[in-house]
Amino acid sequence: MQTRPVARTHAVRTGMVRLPGGDFLMGTEDSAGFPADGEGPVRRVRLSPFWIDVAAVSNAQFAEFVAATAYRTEAEAFGWTFVFHLFVPDELARRIP
Repeated sequence: MQTRPVARTHAVRTGMVRLPGGDFLMGTEDSAGFPADGEGPVRRVRLSPFWIDVAAVSNAQFAEFVAATAYRTEAEAFGWTFVFHLFVPDELARRIP
């Protein structure tokens, strides 16, 4: 397989696209799922149409949004988060309420 060099660009994709929505199966039957978080059981979900950015939001863009709206994440509001909870060292986990 041959490859060829391509020009590097710093193009910035902007704007939003509309996703039409529809039905899909959501959830898991895995015992590691948390039903209270909506992770299980598997069920059919109908998603309404919505708009989404064409590219990921950068940290700088998120910081600008926070400054403009005073938005607080759930982690900030509650003082903790489940994200990566399995990677928290035991010593630290014991100190977290």
